[in-house]
Amino acid sequence: GELYIIISKVNCMKKNQKLNTAKKAKNDEFYTRLVDIQKELDQYDFSELTVGCPADTAQSEFVNYFTNYNRAKKVIYWQDLLNEEMYSQVDVIITNPPFSLYTDYLPLLVKMNKPFYLVSPLIIHRRSFGLLPYVRSGSNTINHFSNTEKRVPCMWITNFPENRPVFIPEIEHTI
Repeated sequence: GELYIIISKVNCMKKNQKLNTAKKAKNDEFYTRLVDIQKELDQYDFSELTVGCPADTAQSEFVNYFTNYNRAKKVIYWQDLLNEEMYSQVDVIITNPPFSLYTDYLPLLVKMNKPFYLVSPLIIHRRSFGLLPYVRSGSNTINHFSNTEKRVPCMWITNFPENRPVFIPEIEHTI
């Protein structure tokens, strides 16, 4: 059967108060740890794919994961997340975009029509489902990042096809 996860708006807002403050200050780049990337992505074979990391630099753990562990045929990384021309060079998109750019980034993902795997804060994750076709949660959550001591509750989101439960962000039941 399907897995239903209920997140109340109040609870989600309380948990993401620090994230919202960081977003307003444009201090919302949280660097994903290698251990979290491995835990989520080791289940896939990217060896024949060109992976795009559109919010990353050579020092990114995403780039490290795909290059130093020979996990992809080729890795292309760039920091201009909204540069549409770069997306034509890749087979799949895997990154942790700055959370302040998520609203602009999700429609671009739809337009690019590429498989993707992203880190998403829970508050934005709830909104993703209305904007992206066939989006589901990944296998793991992320709460800690390498560049901050703050706990920032996040999830992986993807449009990779899988036989996994679909995450439904909010369900109202009447009795």
